[in-house]
Amino acid sequence: MTSRYRSKALGAVHETMSDLHDNGVVSDARMSEYDALCLAERPARRASPSLRFEIIKTTAGTWTWRLVTKTGRVFATSEQSYTSNEKALEAIKRVKAAEIDQSAA
Repeated sequence: MTSRYRSKALGAVHETMSDLHDNGVVSDARMSEYDALCLAERPARRASPSLRFEIIKTTAGTWTWRLVTKTGRVFATSEQSYTSNEKALEAIKRVKAAEIDQSAA
């Protein structure tokens, strides 16, 4: 992380939230708050998405999701297994909607 952040810790927070924003989990309004808090100067535009959701079929025949970085690092995983691919997709939609609901509060 470079000196574009107010501190090393705020740089780590901002990079995490930026990845979530790029993938639709964090709203534009909430990301603006993180920009103001963490950055020495606000960016002109945002980088390309660096996180993606993946759905995985387990050896037990159930489905789970995980959030993965461009480099392949697992960022987050589902806390439960789902009976179908469709149910795992619904769970991903709920994860994305949760941030929208929180930013409206």
